[in-house]
Amino acid sequence: MDFEILGAVAAVIGIGAAFLKWPKLSLFGTKSEKVEKDIPEADEELLESFEPPPENHSNDVADRLQQLLVMLRTKHEALTVPELANWLGFDDANPLENILNRIGSPEFALLDEIATKLGVSPNWLKFGLSEPFSVRLPRAYDPRGYINLIKKEQPKEVFLIRSSCKTGYASIVFRYDKFRYLVSPSGIHVSDKVGGTGTRQLWEFYRFIEILRDDFNHGDKLDVHISGRTLDEEDYLSLVRGEVYPGLVLGKQYFECHWWDDLTDIYHEHAIAEGGYLVYGEPFVAAQATIRSYIEFLKSRETP
Repeated sequence: MDFEILGAVAAVIGIGAAFLKWPKLSLFGTKSEKVEKDIPEADEELLESFEPPPENHSNDVADRLQQLLVMLRTKHEALTVPELANWLGFDDANPLENILNRIGSPEFALLDEIATKLGVSPNWLKFGLSEPFSVRLPRAYDPRGYINLIKKEQPKEVFLIRSSCKTGYASIVFRYDKFRYLVSPSGIHVSDKVGGTGTRQLWEFYRFIEILRDDFNHGDKLDVHISGRTLDEEDYLSLVRGEVYPGLVLGKQYFECHWWDDLTDIYHEHAIAEGGYLVYGEPFVAAQATIRSYIEFLKSRETP
């Protein structure tokens, strides 16, 4: 027996190597002082925070794939297993049918491929961990950082979504193709409920919109469609938490909401601005005032 291999296995699954080398030993204790040193002490805080999975938790990949098909069918009613297999680039529907019929054990590489193409968490599909659509865009240091990501990944559409709640949470969503959407890992407050850091983030978001709108759509740098949505708080939170298929939430509105464009009119120069921005709520107008004040602050620092 190769003890080095057993030691490596033990390290991966987080147990003492002695337990695998000498099976008669207890997993959390030993009968030998010498061997006991090989087994790390349990982390009491970790043990106290451990909660058993809920009774309805399923470790069955077939159930989760079936659940995923139902989620996708909500928006694409005609979707069938063969159609999804064809869209995934499979030669036939057998790989998906075998999973759904519980024939054999699906390879992780296959599940990873399905998850990646559908914008689904691989850990959810394989193990039932996290939420189904909890995969996120790479984190940017500020909203303007997503400009470079758009240039690199070239999504077909960029959604700027905002919650209708008083704090006006806002996030960025990339749509890559028919099914795959990715959401920014964190949002910003589009309101006056911000401190020093939040104020700068709000200004960075303002600059992100200006660059995205003016440089991209009025130039030749990138062909990307920009869409806006104002969502009720429940839909917004479900989307950013990864609980629902983004295409379902974003597809509820078939009209453009130009809140993001209106946000940049911080001096209320357009005709619609005569009390019109209050349609977004007072926190929205307060956010415009916050951006305006920050810009004036930056200009004052440039003055000799």
